[in-house]
Amino acid sequence: MPPEVEATLLSVWRRLLKEGGGPALTLAEAATLLGTSVDSVRRRVKAGQIRAFHDERGRVRIVATLEPPPGEPAHEAIEVREVANVHRLREELKTLRLELDTLLAERHELARELEDTREALRRSKDEIAAMWRILSARSRVNGRGRGAEGDRSRILWQISQARNLARRPKWPWLRAS
Repeated sequence: MPPEVEATLLSVWRRLLKEGGGPALTLAEAATLLGTSVDSVRRRVKAGQIRAFHDERGRVRIVATLEPPPGEPAHEAIEVREVANVHRLREELKTLRLELDTLLAERHELARELEDTREALRRSKDEIAAMWRILSARSRVNGRGRGAEGDRSRILWQISQARNLARRPKWPWLRAS
């Protein structure tokens, strides 16, 4: 709660204890509690949106009640709107619960699929490691300890050939001789 609102409520409480009677607010207190200016409160009083009266000293006092101001719909109309809102909110809650159930099922399915994918990846890594061990053992048995290095140099040569082909123009008549 903002400090100015707290101070206003404290001053209203003190006045209630000293003077007795119902809570009648000054224009400044009402403006602070409503979060508007004093002039806005005066305009609302003049328009009849806020109930007010003049005290024995002629000061304007705002009636602080929970009853609707004049011109507002009656209590029964408010109840009808509240019932309609409650019904609408219940329907929305049902829809959201169904959507939540659908999303939870989808999440569960995706989690299972992720776990299956992780297991397949683990198996693939194990297979690759086993193949690497077999290839390394074969190259040692055949006396070619540098088999992997030979493959690497061959692959690098093929990459350089592909790059050279990519640099050449597609049409021979455009070649700069």
